[in-house]
Amino acid sequence: MFELRPYQQEALAALEKYWSRGGGNPLVVMATATGKSVIIAHLIRDVSQRYPALRVLVVTHTLELVEQDVEHLLALWPDAPIGINSAGIGQREMFVILEGACEVEGAGKRIALLEKGDLFGEIAFFSESGERTATVRALSNCKLLVLRQKFMDELVRNDPEAACQILLNVSRIMAERMGGMVRAEASAADADA
Repeated sequence: MFELRPYQQEALAALEKYWSRGGGNPLVVMATATGKSVIIAHLIRDVSQRYPALRVLVVTHTLELVEQDVEHLLALWPDAPIGINSAGIGQREMFVILEGACEVEGAGKRIALLEKGDLFGEIAFFSESGERTATVRALSNCKLLVLRQKFMDELVRNDPEAACQILLNVSRIMAERMGGMVRAEASAADADA
């Protein structure tokens, strides 16, 4: 576990004070290697435990910083309910959209629009490398069912019938998506002919 240094404690106290006065979106600026990810970990844990329904989104520009933030959070809070979704990151989880809409982006352009009942993350979930191939962004408030590999492994052991039903439903969704792609390609080929 990481002990907070005095200046890190001051940063967290300043955030708390700012929010207690009705502040909105604060900005904490600190030099490189001063332990920002440690502050982020403490902030996420403390806020999540005080407000369990609240969700926290951490956005960063490099894979290295994402992994560093996750490492520090898990060191502080081993059972943190973490989900990472970004191209290039190996994660064994997939998501079913229960409410809302998301877009799938690859190579800088929109690949697909996903809505209630749609699935994403299945390529990373089932592939050997576990690497994500696209980035998914929420277009509205979303509720997602997160299926983690660890959970599925436990379900296979404890309730194989339920695990089989979930995987069958995921397979149907994937088959429908593939069928739609094949039909779209065929239509495009017919239009060109």
